Amino acid sequence: MDYAHIADQKHSKGVALMPPRSKVYSLPQEVRAELERRIVERTFSGYEDLAAWLQSQGFQIAEDSVQRHGARLRQKMESLAQSTQHAQAITRTSPKVRATLVEATIDLLNERIFSAVMEAEQSGHQEIALLSRTLADLSRMTIARQRWAEEFRARLEEENRIAQERGVKARRAEAFATTREALDAVKLLKAATGNR
Repeated sequence: MDYAHIADQKHSKGVALMPPRSKVYSLPQEVRAELERRIVERTFSGYEDLAAWLQSQGFQIAEDSVQRHGARLRQKMESLAQSTQHAQAITRTSPKVRATLVEATIDLLNERIFSAVMEAEQSGHQEIALLSRTLADLSRMTIARQRWAEEFRARLEEENRIAQERGVKARRAEAFATTREALDAVKLLKAATGNR
């Protein structure tokens, strides 16, 4: 079957084709992990030497592919560092602000995982399954958080209602005590004046 011919036909009909899968993602996990370690160790430079190292390991991957992978890795690491800073900032805020920020963080995580799923063509099926499970976990966490917030709000409303009732009861008791004192004072006054 002539796949190039089919691709040309689809392209001419305006159908967008997925970009080819990165060769770096095709590497065995151990080799890719070592490559990523070396990329970070070389501060995201020296891609020609890294391509040569891969070639010595028996993998034919161009310097440009290694460089693109390094750029994606750097972006992920910077994003992770930024997320860590945001998380630290969240922990230093008040509980009310923290709740809003936690919701925003969950939304951000959902968005990033969804984007990662969309890019999964390059990351392999195992990562798609992991990302899908993570997305499902986040969804469950969001639902649990919403339930907790609703229960918390209901408890707070109930406590406010009880406090108001206690306030009303306290004011009634105070009024009753004041009335009782006034009546006692009247009785004393009558007794002292001889019931005139």
